[in-house]
Amino acid sequence: LKYSGHILIQEELPNAISNRQSYMIIFKKKALRNKFIKFLFDYNIESRKGITSINTEDYYKKKYDTKLANSEFLSKNGVQIPMHANLSLKNVNYILKITKK
Repeated sequence: LKYSGHILIQEELPNAISNRQSYMIIFKKKALRNKFIKFLFDYNIESRKGITSINTEDYYKKKYDTKLANSEFLSKNGVQIPMHANLSLKNVNYILKITKK
């Protein structure tokens, strides 16, 4: 895998349940995340940047002066790939094939 040494894989904690709307891939460096998003786009695979860290939203910045290091890291380095009920098996196999390049 081209990016395998540069990513962290999402893990589900024993006391948590995922809503399975997307799958988050976390890159150790933001630049690689952006290259990966472009790579997927070139193969017509939709993706999006990871979560937004709530402490960076205007309301929270004004009300709370706090740093959330983990959330900020995920916000800057995460990418979400599709994972939803309308994804066909053909689409899933295509995404897997392309992301293994």
